[in-house]
Amino acid sequence: MNNVQKKDEKKIIKSIIEGMKNKKAENILSLEFSKKHNVNYDFFVICEGNSTTHVNSISESIIENIIIKNKIKPNSKEGLENKTWILLDYFNIIIHIFHKNTRKLYNIEDIWYDTILTEY
Repeated sequence: MNNVQKKDEKKIIKSIIEGMKNKKAENILSLEFSKKHNVNYDFFVICEGNSTTHVNSISESIIENIIIKNKIKPNSKEGLENKTWILLDYFNIIIHIFHKNTRKLYNIEDIWYDTILTEY
């Protein structure tokens, strides 16, 4: 499977948000990319944690929630060593879990200012 089926994207995003909220992630939002962007994904879902332990527990909660509710494992995981920015790749949905300071540094929401932004 190369991507999450379009019809399932909203359901999976709901599972992602639930996994984030289960661990009290902060400043949760999604960026929806329109066809005007030349990218290989449809959504970023972004949140932050207060410590590396918090960031790690958020990522574990998301993975577990998606597996339980949607039977999908991530295509890849990055950042598990330093836990200041964990990226979970679900094909056309990319999840960014930042440490608060790292999120301020990279500020990817502003890079993609012309996307459809939803706050949760």
